[in-house]
Amino acid sequence: MLHNFGLGALALGIFGARGALGTAAFANSSGMCAGSDSDTTIFLGNQGAAACNAGSLPEEYIAMKCETLAFLKAGAEAYLTDSSKITEVLPSAPGSNGMNGEVVGPSVTVVETPNFKFGKAASGRMMGHISRNSAYGFIGIASYLMLEGALDFTTNDFKVPGNWGRGKDVTDVCVVPLEDGVCGSTPHTATPGTFKFSMYGYMDGNGYSSFASGYTHVAVRQRVTLSSMGSNVTVAFNGGAATAPEDISLGNTSITSLSISGASSIVTIAYPATYNVGTIAKSNFFSQAKPKPAATLSVIIHAVPIDSESFFLDFIFALDHGLQDKNGYFVYDPDVTVSDVTSAAATTSARSALWAGAAALLATLLM
Repeated sequence: MLHNFGLGALALGIFGARGALGTAAFANSSGMCAGSDSDTTIFLGNQGAAACNAGSLPEEYIAMKCETLAFLKAGAEAYLTDSSKITEVLPSAPGSNGMNGEVVGPSVTVVETPNFKFGKAASGRMMGHISRNSAYGFIGIASYLMLEGALDFTTNDFKVPGNWGRGKDVTDVCVVPLEDGVCGSTPHTATPGTFKFSMYGYMDGNGYSSFASGYTHVAVRQRVTLSSMGSNVTVAFNGGAATAPEDISLGNTSITSLSISGASSIVTIAYPATYNVGTIAKSNFFSQAKPKPAATLSVIIHAVPIDSESFFLDFIFALDHGLQDKNGYFVYDPDVTVSDVTSAAATTSARSALWAGAAALLATLLM
């Protein structure tokens, strides 16, 4: 369980707003810039000469946005060569979820104890046509920005639409592999210099089970945009050779790591091999519905080129162990670091600057 402690002196110079779709909030400190948006976009990079606000974006950064849910036929690979095997579900139309809203966040919290200090942001959006008898879903992101100390954790909290537009908390969702059917005891660890984010999705609608029966897998399609990473940007997957984004040709090789090299920085992402899946359920009539994990399964991640400035990462989950039915859910938990491309010695200070700026963002949004 996460708690909101005093913000102290974390409020630095920040520009941004909270809650509206398409309104990004940015933080800057010591040459680094970070931002987040309620549409699940995460911005990370070097500030350069930019003011680091909604009107003056950082000079060098990547943007990662969960754009669609994609349902796949005939396995997790057929869609790569046959477009008839993929059906993409777009974000829900404004107003389609009534007073509960279609987007949530960014909801922000700063946590400080004698042993650690970190900031947390949560956001997400509904996907598909929302009605009682249709099929639709939700994609959410919850991120940790570690500042001091080390945090061991086995669960994460998310924010979903509801509560008349204020959002509802989904707490204590297990993000580590299960052990004997329950949340495992081996924690993930967040330390200064590591940006942790978890991806959470659930399915809903009385028509969902019938719709999902025609597919074998569901994917979260995340667009990674590199247009602001400077000249001669390259990407490398699984520790392999660097290549231009438009030349990505991995076929059905699953991604375990990604390194993006720009003019002055490197963004590195490690993708764990497994995710958790289960069903959102109540333990009794009076309890709040909560995700109940059923299995830890192997994730499949494909890189799909778009153009010279962007590519898709498709996070693919099997439609079983509850995910094939209404109220099925999945959760997945990658790692991200940012470092200076010109000096290994600068890595620690660059990361610390980014996390300090991000904490300032979170503190200001809570004011």
